[in-house]
Amino acid sequence: MRFREFQGGLQMPVSLEEDALIKKIEESDNVIEKEKLDEREIELARKMVSRGCLNRYIKEKKTYYVVNKLDDIWRS
Repeated sequence: MRFREFQGGLQMPVSLEEDALIKKIEESDNVIEKEKLDEREIELARKMVSRGCLNRYIKEKKTYYVVNKLDDIWRS
């Protein structure tokens, strides 16, 4: 279990599995397409969206996940 800081300075506990998914997203330029995730990661991302750790965006019929940070590139 680790703590990560998200938008608004909120620190939330994340499991090692969730932390690995966050790192995977950050390594892919802070955005990842849903099709690049396996079935378990998709379910984990869905739960993390509901907790506020990730944001989900749909653009041109594709789903993307980004880490919920202040420097969110998808807000515009």
